[in-house]
Amino acid sequence: MPQLSHALFADVDAAAPAIKELSARTDRHPNFAVQSFAKGKLDGDDLPESGTEVGRNTAMAVGIGGGAGVLLGLGAGMSEAIIGLNAGMGAAVGGLFGSVVGVLSGMMAGTRVPKARLRELAESQGPDELLVTVETDDPAHAELVREILESAGGRQVGDC
Repeated sequence: MPQLSHALFADVDAAAPAIKELSARTDRHPNFAVQSFAKGKLDGDDLPESGTEVGRNTAMAVGIGGGAGVLLGLGAGMSEAIIGLNAGMGAAVGGLFGSVVGVLSGMMAGTRVPKARLRELAESQGPDELLVTVETDDPAHAELVREILESAGGRQVGDC
């Protein structure tokens, strides 16, 4: 599962060595996708999925949609409004339909919201500070990225 490492730097010049190192392919690591955000520029549309609330929002929407679908399907089956639909079938079909709607709506809503930790960092960012994010697939690479960010002078280095 991809991880998003992050750090705050005093300004663009302070972040430049870390960005240069992480963007280059070396013997120690591949080149990474590095993104930087100035004060007030953090937008969930620009972040990879690992930096957004898509998973949390999708899980919540599936639960809510599936539960609502079961109740509506159960009600339709019990009312005998649809010929041949009993309460069990109504609950099953309603739950399935509600879950599918939940998946779609959760994914659409979640991709636009940065994770809470990134929002906190963006809010605490000074006017000249730069928020740098790096997505990795390998946990060993995530550790290396954090080390590079720290050694270059990044603060509040972490993962989300």
